[in-house]
Amino acid sequence: MMPPILSRKALLAWTKNILKEYGIRPKKKLSQNFVVDPQIVKDILRLVSNEDMVLEVGCGIGTVTYYLSLNNRYVVCTEIDKSFLPILSKLLPDNTDIILGDSLKHITRLYKGVIVSNVPYHITSQLIISILKSRARKAILVLQREVALRIIARPGSREYGRLTIITQYIADARLLKTYPPHSFYPAPEVSSSLVELKRKRLWDDLADIVERLTRCLFSERNKKAVKVIQKCIGRVPGEILEKYMGLRVKDLSVEDIVSIALYAKNIV
Repeated sequence: MMPPILSRKALLAWTKNILKEYGIRPKKKLSQNFVVDPQIVKDILRLVSNEDMVLEVGCGIGTVTYYLSLNNRYVVCTEIDKSFLPILSKLLPDNTDIILGDSLKHITRLYKGVIVSNVPYHITSQLIISILKSRARKAILVLQREVALRIIARPGSREYGRLTIITQYIADARLLKTYPPHSFYPAPEVSSSLVELKRKRLWDDLADIVERLTRCLFSERNKKAVKVIQKCIGRVPGEILEKYMGLRVKDLSVEDIVSIALYAKNIV
């Protein structure tokens, strides 16, 4: 049984004890940094309580999963590391199902639910794209702050890029809170942020074009937009290019990219 969400000290002690009891050492290659800050748990619960179904990506030792199961009707958690299975099987109540395997292969099965994750750093971009391609209506993600800033970035900024554009095309993104490294065990080298993604539209053919187009455009993000647009999609009428004169690729807004993608879609 886990302790009530009272203090970081209690949660940290429980985490260290459970890892020691089961002889588990956190694996760096799987980005295993467990939540030990009760405020993170409270913030997540506030955003997803009383949902019919929640999918948690990366159960870990079940810290967040356990409290999700107390506040929601049905919780599914995915975990790639089978060494956690004995802990999860003992800890989690009957309204929780555990899927052992690669989380990225299971996200698209979720229909209209909510996704929660303390995102493993090594799959961050892949996971965000998989969530956008799923049918989940909302995602609550704890991300490294650098990635969170990329998701909410504005045109022209250093953080603005491909992930920004495809995320903002599909979802409304909000950065809600930032947590210091000691909110996790072992402590990572960087701060993490809580981000909410609320779906605006389902992934469609145009999203595929936007994704491919940004891959081409942002390979030359600092070059003049007109030249790179022509390089990426071929001959473009002057009236379309005129509005982008004087801009560099990094200055193109999400709306600009979508307009260019629409043109590219119509000439295919």
